[in-house]
Amino acid sequence: MSGEKKFYKILNLREGEEIIRVIRRYPLTLFFKILLALILILAPFFFMFLLFSWGFWGVLLFLLVLGCGIVYALKIFVVWHYNASIVTNYRVIDFDQRGFFDKTVSGITYDKIQEVSYHQRGLWQSMFKYGSVQLQIANTSTKIKLRYVHHPAEVQELILGLQHAYKGSEESPAESPSNSKRIEKAWEDIKNFSDEELERLQKKIDDKIMAKDEAVKEIFSDEG
Repeated sequence: MSGEKKFYKILNLREGEEIIRVIRRYPLTLFFKILLALILILAPFFFMFLLFSWGFWGVLLFLLVLGCGIVYALKIFVVWHYNASIVTNYRVIDFDQRGFFDKTVSGITYDKIQEVSYHQRGLWQSMFKYGSVQLQIANTSTKIKLRYVHHPAEVQELILGLQHAYKGSEESPAESPSNSKRIEKAWEDIKNFSDEELERLQKKIDDKIMAKDEAVKEIFSDEG
């Protein structure tokens, strides 16, 4: 997705980390801000002939109001676009963009999330199916809140599912992608071994297992 590719450039993603979803504020919640921006942009044109009849000051006022409208509309878009929450297969990263040059970034890995909840308040949020999703960080009072999210229940489900998968991979390191690749690569080499090479490999494996057994026996005999 084009929206995801832009964040690949500004995020320091780990090896094997992928962006699953980019969550932005539900556009409907910006209705009154967008309406104000449109009024500021269009209003000067309704009074253009009157303003131009005032000469220099009228033209200046026309350009000033129009410029304010354009800058305000641009700010709405920039804040909406970059005020996003990035859900990856390892963590949730929250970008809190308040203005052109005012940004706060916070992130949390799934093993540090204690609870994921969502909240809808009032008639409008219930009607238009948006609300906030809250991530409680384990052993602290700190919370990360994703505000004005469309279909918050689905976002909660997504994060819980990724958290479950993340914890499962942590508990089973043998099944991690890196280990699987190593095993597959080794198997590709072993398939081409001759019978003599396979016997030598088997002997080395047996010797290694025997050495481990001897080490364990020695530890227990020392304790006795």
